[in-house]
Amino acid sequence: MRMRATLAVTLAALMSFTAAIAAPPSDTDRRQLEGLAHEADTVWDRGDAAALAGLYTADAMLVMAPREPVDGRDAIRVYFEQSFAKRPPNLRHVTVVRRIEMLAPDVAFVDTDVRLERRADDGSWPAIRRFANYTIAIRAGEAWRVKEVRTHVKPDAAAVAGTPAPAPAPSTAGR
Repeated sequence: MRMRATLAVTLAALMSFTAAIAAPPSDTDRRQLEGLAHEADTVWDRGDAAALAGLYTADAMLVMAPREPVDGRDAIRVYFEQSFAKRPPNLRHVTVVRRIEMLAPDVAFVDTDVRLERRADDGSWPAIRRFANYTIAIRAGEAWRVKEVRTHVKPDAAAVAGTPAPAPAPSTAGR
């Protein structure tokens, strides 16, 4: 527990200085980190909890507010097994990498937007939920792995309903 607290404090300190010290990823690191996001989508779509958990480090943490954190690869696998068992059909997971910052040569901060989409009768894939994911990835040998991910549901009523958002009301300021 003390080690986790030390890691959290260290990561918080690193994050506070990110603008000053973060570097852009190399082309290779960008491709590999985007590949990690794509692989997570692929195995999520298949409902393969073991393969999804395999993308995490052994001591990883998954935080999906407001739920309690899921601590460790084995617990993450169990979480996804339970989640996939209750998941309705015709869903897919779509990740868009927004920003990658190298905090150290083998540590990356990856900012992503994620959509859960459900196949509609007309063949379209409207979003039913949107998330913001903030991930710390570490290089483990030649591969990148998820060390920690924090997921927050975006309060987007249109995404939940799967319909376009209404146009904003005209301003009455100055009338």
